[in-house]
Amino acid sequence: MATVRKRGDKWQVQITLNGHRKSKTFQTKSQASAWARETEQELSLLGDNVDLRATFDQLLNRYAKEISPTKGGADWEQGRIDKFRELPIAEKRLVDLKREDFEDYIEDRLKTVQSSTVNRELNLLRHTMTQARRWNLMEHNSV
Repeated sequence: MATVRKRGDKWQVQITLNGHRKSKTFQTKSQASAWARETEQELSLLGDNVDLRATFDQLLNRYAKEISPTKGGADWEQGRIDKFRELPIAEKRLVDLKREDFEDYIEDRLKTVQSSTVNRELNLLRHTMTQARRWNLMEHNSV
């Protein structure tokens, strides 16, 4: 439920939904109300215990430290993960990732490598996202 209130000459919004809390301050009431509607909708789609702040870069870093070393192809995975962390998509929050983000990556990558390479990279991304679900960092696998 969103609470919009005037504080001095600005408008503050506080939202608590599904155990998550967010707040933000705006210049106008209409901006505050619009943000409240949008954020409530976003929070209502998420389940309990999902980390709203986790970025794709943080996920890749954790995966590289905890999962990759246990695999036979750890060196290959580490190098690939380092490349993924340099992409603009790495800065996105996990809850904001969409299928289109990965489709754009595939399209760009196919210009420089063969489809089998892209397929291997997608397998790594798919497993990374599956781990994110196990770690309660996100609710759906965008890959």
